[in-house]
Amino acid sequence: MSRLKRREYSIKPDSHNFITDLPSCLVGKKETIEISRYKIVQLLAEMGLFQHEIALCLNMNEDTFEKHLTVDEKLRTALQLGKRKPDQQVQMSLYQLALGYNFQETTVEEEYIVSSKDGVLCETIIGKKVKKANKHQPANPTAVLFWLKNRLPKVWKDRVEATITLRDRAEMAHRFGT
Repeated sequence: MSRLKRREYSIKPDSHNFITDLPSCLVGKKETIEISRYKIVQLLAEMGLFQHEIALCLNMNEDTFEKHLTVDEKLRTALQLGKRKPDQQVQMSLYQLALGYNFQETTVEEEYIVSSKDGVLCETIIGKKVKKANKHQPANPTAVLFWLKNRLPKVWKDRVEATITLRDRAEMAHRFGT
């Protein structure tokens, strides 16, 4: 029989830390962990948090965090490095959605026997069937358009710009008599 022990974590305060302690966790004894604020910011950004959410996690006002970013090059670099991973994951997902993809779907069907014992209905599982099927997710037209508009904006923009010169105006006035 295993028991859960309480382990408390705290970050050793140093000149590079915004956080002084972490919430208690369930597990063993009290330990001290040294994590620089740069690593914390990078990890929070890798989790997909936005700047204002990272500021909240650091118990800091968003404006204060912005000031730190403008002054501290290492902090700005840590944030950019952290943002890179989720951005690449979303980019890959959009790319796959735009092209379409194959996947394997697994479903589990359970067979039951319903019996009545002393006026109480009981369901008993007598078997499970696992079915695997290969499926195809077709290309999503919205994802395709989004991709093309961002990758080839000159070719795939929504708006067509027309420039009319004075010569064009004179020809139109002559042609239509205005």
